[in-house]
Amino acid sequence: MNSTLLIFIAITAFTLNSVCTRAFQTLLPDSKKHISSYQSLFCLFAAVCFFATSFPLEAPRLDTVLYGVVFGTLFFLVVVFMSKCFECGSMALTSVVVNMSLVIPVLYSYFSAGESVKALHIVGIVLFAVSFSLSAFDRSKPIKAGAIWMLFLIVAFLANGFCGVVQKHYAGHSPKPQMQLLMTIAYFTSFLLYAALDLYNLSKGRLKYSRRQNLKTVLIALASGFGSFGGNALVAYLCDKVEGAVLYPMVNGGFALLCMLSSFLIFKEKPDGKKLAAAGTGLVALVILSI
Repeated sequence: MNSTLLIFIAITAFTLNSVCTRAFQTLLPDSKKHISSYQSLFCLFAAVCFFATSFPLEAPRLDTVLYGVVFGTLFFLVVVFMSKCFECGSMALTSVVVNMSLVIPVLYSYFSAGESVKALHIVGIVLFAVSFSLSAFDRSKPIKAGAIWMLFLIVAFLANGFCGVVQKHYAGHSPKPQMQLLMTIAYFTSFLLYAALDLYNLSKGRLKYSRRQNLKTVLIALASGFGSFGGNALVAYLCDKVEGAVLYPMVNGGFALLCMLSSFLIFKEKPDGKKLAAAGTGLVALVILSI
């Protein structure tokens, strides 16, 4: 199949995951109380998909398990805080800024792996700072709400960036990387953390399930988990078939752009000038940082 088409499918799959999360929050009553149930299910579905495609099947080594658990814990934080950002702030800006966290593995490569940082990377980091600053001074919401959104955004940004560092370090230092098993363990770790959170809320009497709500949660989580798996699996497949200078700008930039368009067209988010400037600057930074 044509690589460009596969890249577009990967972008669409990643976007499906984010759109499903926002749809769950907007369509279901008491979604704040049940968001952990949805997130635990989507992580479980993705873990099952990664395990089912782990060929040839072999026992995970200790380093694979350790890196998988660390990756899964960070991914848990990414999903938790991105969903909170969607609840109290802009889906468009959240998607763009969190994707710019690839600056963290870029800096890691420079300081730890001895890789060179291009002049373009410095330009990208400057543009990232501009975009982040524009995002921080959004006066369309109260100062307190904006501060909370920014705090959640910073946690999601850092956790997502260090996910990249863990994956890069594992791929570079493992004698025989087991990427499919690593992702299986990572998603299953996230599932266990969400399940523990769900059980805690259930023990406190905070959750009340209905058959109709359960069905909607399962269906949306199924689509979300398949999107997360599909995007990551396709990028892993394409990484040795398409140059990184082409693959990562297209995936990161395309995903952020589709999320931004989804927020405006599907969820009726109002695109004011500052928001568009922040998102646009962020998209340019994404492309430059990925090169």
